[in-house]
Amino acid sequence: MSTLLDMPVEIGKLVLKRMKPVERLVCRKVCRSLRTAVDSFGIRFNSVSVDLYDDYVLMDLNGLSIKYKSEENGTSAVYCNGKRIAREEDYLKVAFEDLMAVMDQTSQLCFRNKRKELLNSITSVTDILKNKENLCVKEILLNTFSFDDALLILPCFNAQVLESIELWEAAPIDHCERLTGLDQWKNAKRFRTHDSRFQNEKLQIGQLFHFEKFQVEFDNFSILDVTKVKEDLLKRSEFKECSLIIGRFDSTPFKIAQLFKPDVAEDMKYEIKYSVDNKIFVIFINRQVFCCELM
Repeated sequence: MSTLLDMPVEIGKLVLKRMKPVERLVCRKVCRSLRTAVDSFGIRFNSVSVDLYDDYVLMDLNGLSIKYKSEENGTSAVYCNGKRIAREEDYLKVAFEDLMAVMDQTSQLCFRNKRKELLNSITSVTDILKNKENLCVKEILLNTFSFDDALLILPCFNAQVLESIELWEAAPIDHCERLTGLDQWKNAKRFRTHDSRFQNEKLQIGQLFHFEKFQVEFDNFSILDVTKVKEDLLKRSEFKECSLIIGRFDSTPFKIAQLFKPDVAEDMKYEIKYSVDNKIFVIFINRQVFCCELM
C-alpha cells in the first residue's frame, strides 16, 4: 500500500488540501518529511486561543478544543474534543510546536495565563514569539500578563498588520512611554483594557486619539480631558467609539453633560445626542463612565 510520502508531489498536495486543518496538525507529527510538507502547505485557523495551566495547555482553534497534558505514566497525550489523538513525551513542547505551526496563518491570537508559576509560562510565550518575529496577526489579546511582559510580546507582531490590542489584568501598568512608542501601538486601530488601570498623568487622553475604537480604565479624569475629547477626538474622521471607565472624576456628570448640551437638566446620568461636522454621537455619562459612539 502506498503512503502519502510515496505519492507524486501533486497528488500529495491534493490529499493535504482535502484534509481538515486539525488532520494536518496530526499529520505533521508522523515524521519530519510530513511536517515539512504540511508546514509548506499551511494550517489555517482564523482564531487561535491558548490557555496555560499548571499541568496542561488548552488550545482552541476555531472552536476546536485541543488539550495537551501529562499522563500518570510520565508520558504526555494530545486530546481533540476529548478524544486522544497522539502520545508525546513533553506536552508543553508539543503544544508550542503546534502553536508555531498555526500562528503564521491566524488572524486572532489570544493568550490566557492561568498558571501559578507565572514566570515560567511568560518565559515560554516570549521565547516562542521571539522565534516567530514579524507575526502577521490582526488581533492580539493578552490575559494576566504583566504590563512589562506585554511590552516584550507586542514587538513580535507586524506593526503594519496588527489592528487590535487588548490587555486584560495587566497590572501594574507603568512606563507608558514604552507602549506609546511602539509602532504596533501607533498603527493599531483598536485598543482595549480590562482590569488594567492607567494613571492619567502617565497616559494622556490625547495619546489614544489615533484609535478608531478604544476602551480604557483611568485612575482619574478631568473636565479638561473631556474638553479635549469634544474639541479634538470627535472631529477626527476615523474615530467611531470610546469607552472610559473612571476611578475618580474631578467634576460632576451634570457639568460634563453641559459641555455637550448647555441647557441640560441636572441629573446623575445622561444619554445625549451630540452633532459635530455632520456626524452624530451618542454620549453616555455617569459618575464612573464616559462613552461616545458614532451613530
